[in-house]
Amino acid sequence: MTSLRSRFTTTGWYYLVVLLFILAGSILQQLNLLMLLFSLMVFPLAWNWGTTRRCVASLSPRRNAPVRLFAGTSCRATVQLQNRRRRRCWSVLVRDRLVRIQPQPQSFSPVAWTLQVPPRGTAEASYQPLQLPRGVYQWEELELESSFPLGLVRSIGRQRQVQRLVVYPPLGQLTQAWRTRGGLRICWSQGKPRRHSLLEGEFYALRDYLPGDNRRWIHWRSSARRDELIVRQFQESPSRRLCLVLDLWSPEFDKTESQVLEDLLSFVATVLEDQVRQSGSELWLVLAAGSVQQVRGPANRDTLHRAWELLAGAWPQAADPLPQLQQQWETGREHRTELLVVSLTAEGQRRDKLQWLARKMDCLLWVDPQRLSRFFQPPHQLAPHTPAVPGNPSHHPSQVPAGGRS
Repeated sequence: MTSLRSRFTTTGWYYLVVLLFILAGSILQQLNLLMLLFSLMVFPLAWNWGTTRRCVASLSPRRNAPVRLFAGTSCRATVQLQNRRRRRCWSVLVRDRLVRIQPQPQSFSPVAWTLQVPPRGTAEASYQPLQLPRGVYQWEELELESSFPLGLVRSIGRQRQVQRLVVYPPLGQLTQAWRTRGGLRICWSQGKPRRHSLLEGEFYALRDYLPGDNRRWIHWRSSARRDELIVRQFQESPSRRLCLVLDLWSPEFDKTESQVLEDLLSFVATVLEDQVRQSGSELWLVLAAGSVQQVRGPANRDTLHRAWELLAGAWPQAADPLPQLQQQWETGREHRTELLVVSLTAEGQRRDKLQWLARKMDCLLWVDPQRLSRFFQPPHQLAPHTPAVPGNPSHHPSQVPAGGRS
């Protein structure tokens, strides 16, 4: 424990007042029996003080908490207590502190309790599950407390254990209109437009299973060898890249519109996850919110998590980032690249400011809150299911292919 302190409980203060009355009476009346009674009553107080301090000082806590999950998923965390002394520790209360750093500050104080910690052994205390909104969080300080056995003195030990937690936007479901881009024909710089089925393309590589993958893609030999689901990844021919620009410019953002923002972020997160599953190309996300941030890399799980983390801390800003974006992309042209703009603002107010970007790509698709329902079904409109822990499909029973092998 980095710090340890003791203080009286409410019962302890009453006990102390009675003790002082006895001491004052024994001195004023010079009664030896009252002095003897005072001496006898001091012992339980001192014993309770020493017992609680030794109990808390001998415990070593270790937090077990997820490092990432989806919004709406129950955050289940536990604390493992290790007892270093030869005597049993009783009735230990554990308090923790979880702070949301982005996008808006918020704090949580989960509490756990364990009846006993065996000598030279360990015990586990579980917090109540938390329903956390999207954001970037940080676990901060663990606090252990014990007042056993008399409840007169409470000893509190604190230990700082910093741990990061990222809560991603929840995933929804893309509609058939998204698969065809609303009838938009993708015109490449060479050749005629061509559509690909979900399974069309050449074999590219093997990758870990992601929720929603087709069971026909599973490579059973590799899955049995690694004891986890492995799927085949296909590369479309010709390779089609998607540049996704998330425009969160809003001069006067109303918090009552926060659900619209969450639906847009959920749509972007679902599109990125779909890109990883459907093709072997790259991921390219540009977040324009006050400043310009972007994630670009191969379509794998690491790039996907970096993009999701960028979405976790996104929030509308009054500063217009498009001039800065134009300075970064003044030269060069991205061939065979499809541009998708997801904006909080209606197309008529912002599209003219992005024409220079549309000229650098092969085509432009605009999605705003009015058009979102055509391409996307938000998670709160879907049937309830057991959410997954990102990167761990084994914890997502509703998404594991039926009839799959273990």
